[in-house]
Amino acid sequence: MRIVGIVTAALAATAVLAGCGDSAAQPSTSSGKGPLYPQITAAPAVDLAAADGSQGTVLSLPLDAYIMTSAQTATLNDAKHFLIATCMERFGYPASSAGSVPQAVSADAQSPLAWFRPTQLEAASRFGYHAPMTGSSASNQSGTGQSGTGAMPTQDPAEVVVLQGSKTGYVNGQMVPPGGCIGSATAKLSQGQTAQDANFVGDLRFQLAVRAQNESPQIRVANSAWSDCMKSMGFSYATPKDAAGDRRWGSAVPTSSEVAVAVADVKCKQKTNLVNVIAGVYQSYENQAITDHATQLKAIKDWENGQLANAAKVVATCSGAC
Repeated sequence: MRIVGIVTAALAATAVLAGCGDSAAQPSTSSGKGPLYPQITAAPAVDLAAADGSQGTVLSLPLDAYIMTSAQTATLNDAKHFLIATCMERFGYPASSAGSVPQAVSADAQSPLAWFRPTQLEAASRFGYHAPMTGSSASNQSGTGQSGTGAMPTQDPAEVVVLQGSKTGYVNGQMVPPGGCIGSATAKLSQGQTAQDANFVGDLRFQLAVRAQNESPQIRVANSAWSDCMKSMGFSYATPKDAAGDRRWGSAVPTSSEVAVAVADVKCKQKTNLVNVIAGVYQSYENQAITDHATQLKAIKDWENGQLANAAKVVATCSGAC
């Protein structure tokens, strides 16, 4: 799977959001009179090795504090899978019916800094723009091994009704809960909590990232320097996104041409300090957004913590079956 496949889709969707979204979710100066242009006197020194995600992590940004970590999403996914599987068994269906449960997405997977992989020569020379898929990273793509997102093993219409609650009524002598077993599990994990918009932080941060790319003088200068560097190595791309999104890289495995471009890309990122500059700009935009949306973000954090507390209770009682 190519990194750029995820990145391009996210950028395309976010460009629409940035163009027509609520102005309350846009970065601005504290006075609200136009866009924020963060002046970076010294770009932060960031762990570029982490940006390749080879250890299951990416660079940290301020809004990460309001998105669950990989470990937390694994706990939530395991608890939800167990509750759904238990519910399905009560209706006489196998626990494997819960295999189609949508997964919670971690901060690592949502970071806009993941757009700038690769950042290390070793990763570029081995994988080009293809995502490294080790056993652990493959597992992280679906939470834990148990709570995958594969298709249901059967097409029994009644089973689908029990799982998703697409119809009301009885199945096998029992009343289907609202929303089916998925809805029942979600309700139990949210018990005692005030539900929040699960997409707010992700939508906000991608709007901020797109606006930063379009507005920030620092990023424009860094991209221009990177592009000049790439030209000196025989490659013509305006931005790292353009290099990563080259349609020639659609093969199942990286080609020699892809690797050559990726290696040059990394060398130019390092020479121009591009990732550090972009990280600094993103940090400024996200810190401003945290100030602007403090009340809603606190409510989201409280909601997440409440779900995790409920999930931890479920995991503690499932005796290794989660």
